[in-house]
Amino acid sequence: MNSFYLILGSESALADRALTKLNAQLKEERCEVTTLFAAETIVGDIADALAPSLFSERRALIIRDLQDLPEDNRDEITRYIEQPDPSTTVIFVHKGGVKGKALLDAIKKIKPELIPCDPLKKEAEKEEFVKSLFLDLGRKASSGAVSALVGALGNDLRELQGAVGQIAADAPSGLIDEAMVDKYHQGRVETTGFDVADATLDGNLSAALISLRSA
Repeated sequence: MNSFYLILGSESALADRALTKLNAQLKEERCEVTTLFAAETIVGDIADALAPSLFSERRALIIRDLQDLPEDNRDEITRYIEQPDPSTTVIFVHKGGVKGKALLDAIKKIKPELIPCDPLKKEAEKEEFVKSLFLDLGRKASSGAVSALVGALGNDLRELQGAVGQIAADAPSGLIDEAMVDKYHQGRVETTGFDVADATLDGNLSAALISLRSA
């Protein structure tokens, strides 16, 4: 594994997925893994976590929500990245934006492996995400099944993850098709506040209530 990784972006579902994959690799390498939440650290926590260990040849430090790191602790990172330990992997998780940008820019200069986790806005991006989720679980889905799933749950990546996991576990072996998706999500389509408002304005109270429950 590389010495540095930067998981960057505000989509937490993508960030968590990236972390899960990296953690699996660290486990394979029998790394001693320490996870710190930046906002909860005090001076010395990061330096201690990066100090050489007598009990493990390979170590890893995950710093989550890096944008919330107290200013007093930032020099512990800048000092380390100037002279990193080749037996240690550091994974930075930053939600993006201007908060903590100076430290983020310093980390970018050392050219970590960047894993972008920006929100997925295009349907094609969401469909590619769903395909990769199925592949992670050793399953394949037809394009119709993927489109149907995105159409039903596309605004919430965590719901998509949950649905893919359920369908992959319950569906019989072979290609997952649209009928299997319909079986688990019959009649479910994304509903917005506009649907509720439209039904209310039309005087269709029952439809408005149904839409509200689905919104």
